Amino acid sequence: MLTYHQGFDIYHTAFRTLRVLNEAETKSLEKDKLRIIDFIILFPNDLENMKMPVGSTSYRNLYKDNRYNSIPNRKRLFIQLGKYFETSLQCLLTFGILDLESYKNSLIKLVNFEVAKKVLETSLNTSTIDVNIMAFIKGYLFEMNLHELKKRTELIEYRYDLFTSQ
Repeated sequence: MLTYHQGFDIYHTAFRTLRVLNEAETKSLEKDKLRIIDFIILFPNDLENMKMPVGSTSYRNLYKDNRYNSIPNRKRLFIQLGKYFETSLQCLLTFGILDLESYKNSLIKLVNFEVAKKVLETSLNTSTIDVNIMAFIKGYLFEMNLHELKKRTELIEYRYDLFTSQ
């Protein structure tokens, strides 16, 4: 049986990355923060496992877990998707869409806005991200610092971070 999931598609991951970076005010995000946001876009039903910010619980009720979309081991899946995420970033770096020097410092920064705009205008990418998830990301997740996002999702270890702004 042949199955397809967007998370394991490098080019779809690149589309999602460009879409999220385009929506960010600074056109840049920390690499781990972008990975967590990408995971939430792929699996919005995983909001049930997240400690939601005040006033955002209505988003959790929009996406319920069922037997078809449940994730047996979310941390393991997050780690598996990391390889595809990293490859898609390297692809975007190769095309000159992301800044290489920022990438070396774990900051993903959009620099080639013209190419990114053309990619986002393609018909393949029109329905990639649910409107409600994007509203949640723009309203809450962009405002959180990386340490808080790690702590709320528990997808990446946060207790041993050297510099935390709490």
